[in-house]
Amino acid sequence: MTLDPYAWCQRNGWDLPDTQWARTAVGVLWDAFGPLYRLNSCDAAEPSTNQPTNKENIMSEAAKVITVDGVEYRQAVAPSEVRIVVLQRGWIVVGRWAQDGDEVVVRDASVVRFWGTTRGLGELSDGPTTATKLDPAGTVRANAAAVVLTIDVDAEAWAEHL
Repeated sequence: MTLDPYAWCQRNGWDLPDTQWARTAVGVLWDAFGPLYRLNSCDAAEPSTNQPTNKENIMSEAAKVITVDGVEYRQAVAPSEVRIVVLQRGWIVVGRWAQDGDEVVVRDASVVRFWGTTRGLGELSDGPTTATKLDPAGTVRANAAAVVLTIDVDAEAWAEHL
């Protein structure tokens, strides 16, 4: 018996539009995560009665949070990378970037008080110039909505300045 992933989702309370895009998306997700479901199910063709539906398990992609039986689990924060972060109101900081849900954390941060560049802010991606002025700021925390843009930088060039 072949299982139609789109029909399975509808039977289990997923409110999906009947479009080719939705069917394709469900098919791709099923190919990726279906084996995990089938490993945890006694019957691969139909969901078992003890398998929770999306009403009990809710995943927030933006925050990387999943709730299972009322318990909230967060994705572990990966080691941070060095970035220049432009925040609202003109604040520019450089440091070890990490994002956890709606919070952005820049550790070992410095506020870039004076760029000291001739080719704009992007020139600092290769490290500070001799004219760049940095003010140590420790750990900077901001709401993700306050981030205007980030610039990936050469971590080795910035290592001695963080």
